[in-house]
Amino acid sequence: MNVLAIQDGHNASCVYLEDGEVRLAVQEERLRREKNFHGFPLQGIEFIEKESGVKASEMDRIVLASSYVPSPPPGGREARIRAYKKDPAKSRVKEGLKQLGVKRAVAAGQIQKRKNILAQMGCEQSKIEVMDHHFCHAASAYYGWGKYDEDVLVLTNDGAGDDLCATVSIGSRGRLKRIAEVRMEHSIGELWALFTAMMGMVPLEHEYKLMGLAPYAPESGVERVKRVLEDCFTFESDGLTWRVAGGCPP
Repeated sequence: MNVLAIQDGHNASCVYLEDGEVRLAVQEERLRREKNFHGFPLQGIEFIEKESGVKASEMDRIVLASSYVPSPPPGGREARIRAYKKDPAKSRVKEGLKQLGVKRAVAAGQIQKRKNILAQMGCEQSKIEVMDHHFCHAASAYYGWGKYDEDVLVLTNDGAGDDLCATVSIGSRGRLKRIAEVRMEHSIGELWALFTAMMGMVPLEHEYKLMGLAPYAPESGVERVKRVLEDCFTFESDGLTWRVAGGCPP
């Protein structure tokens, strides 16, 4: 079976699988020479068609990651930086979360728009499947691990995707069962994006640099920041999910 998987949001990409094995994978930014390209990966699909010898219309299945993909931030990366510096609480990322709040009202139309793009390539609508954003994250970890004879705890945690920012699942005998989820309003990832901007870097792009700098922080400062962050979130009684405490951004 030939499968084409498409991620058409932030840092768009696509993957080609043949009989369950990844054969090709490409990020659109590499082909367009546009960092963290946001949109449908048309050039990536063309690349996979050329390298695999299989056209998109000939795929047995085409999978779209996420039901709803927020519109690209107007003005790109420079606009994101300016928005955070001017007023973090009214940043473009914050506005993006508000867009996600009306996801259910517009998701069907957006899915059809994406299907129409594929239809122009000759793809049959019946072969197109839309997958939940966090299920895709969890699946990449669980099926990538590949040990189906043991129960595996699978955690996802990001800025936001399909109304959620985190999930807890159990992988068992080749299947994933979600047991808990955290709504996007309580995203730790969005707070991390705010920190990134406060450090003079690009939110939704340079978060990894903060991770790289973390080991250089003095221990006394680490403890002080840790106490502040612990006050920003409270865990629910189930011990698996959390929520933003009152007065804490974003």
